[in-house]
Amino acid sequence: MNTDDITNPAKEAGRTLADGASQAWENTKVKAGEVADRSGQLVREHPTTTVLSVCGLGFLLGLAVGWSVSRTEAEQRCVCAYKFFKRWGHKLSFD
Repeated sequence: MNTDDITNPAKEAGRTLADGASQAWENTKVKAGEVADRSGQLVREHPTTTVLSVCGLGFLLGLAVGWSVSRTEAEQRCVCAYKFFKRWGHKLSFD
């Protein structure tokens, strides 16, 4: 049995796989470009709605992160913030 008999099908399979991956990458780039163009168009057409939507999403994300923090960590942050503001209050004579 010749080694070319084994390597040729493997090379052909590798080429086929590489061609398929290349085509998938090109399709993905085209679709991503279309999505980016459409998104840009929507932002230009509705800037206020876009800004309010992003702010709302940020607010909800902040709530989700805040709720995920355990109670003890929240208490530690409050104590830390209290000490920080108390120290700066003394320095700025807010007492």
